[in-house]
Amino acid sequence: MKIFKWVWITLLLFLWGCSSLSEWEFDPNAKMVSVKVIQIVDGDTIKVNINNQEESVRLLLVDTPETSHPKLGKQPLGDEAKAFTTKMVENADEIKLEFDQTKRDKYDRLLAYVYVDEKSLQEELLRHGLARVAYVYEPNTKYVDEYRTLEKEAQKKRIDIWQWENYVQRDGFKPEFAGKSNRKVRCSDFTTSAEATAYMKRYDIQGMDGDQDGIACENLP
Repeated sequence: MKIFKWVWITLLLFLWGCSSLSEWEFDPNAKMVSVKVIQIVDGDTIKVNINNQEESVRLLLVDTPETSHPKLGKQPLGDEAKAFTTKMVENADEIKLEFDQTKRDKYDRLLAYVYVDEKSLQEELLRHGLARVAYVYEPNTKYVDEYRTLEKEAQKKRIDIWQWENYVQRDGFKPEFAGKSNRKVRCSDFTTSAEATAYMKRYDIQGMDGDQDGIACENLP
């Protein structure tokens, strides 16, 4: 009888301990975890399901224009950044979060690098000119150098958030500067004709298709 009593007490303590683990991160050494995306909040924030628990996730080291900020409202290209993130994740086979040193911000959101079928969401947003490098705080700086390189490449091409001078500033985005495009692109900004053609068609850029056959920068591979 005493043995049964101690077994029962031990089981209760175990169950209580499991239920008290309000966070799924019961493994302090966990660096990456698979998740299911349940909502796209905006370009740099998503909601996911981890072990049947809903979590808000803020993408580390990047910032996209707002879509419905209580103070800032909707900013130019915020919807485009959100649509880009949505398109990347909606048909993905696997979404993973990679953590740095600090897992949560002051709003209790998870801080993570997000991978969509092993492709970095942060890198794709930066590469397409839909995000800036921002909120760089130690010790969560693992990929900051790589991200800044991609940011500079997008700046050089003057695509999306970089198309307007002074729209992107150190403290965020300034809608008052979003106006007429100042894109000045050259074939040397691209590595392939296909890349240049896609860019030309997306932004309706003139002067990149000399013989008007629908293919830009035909001197490129």
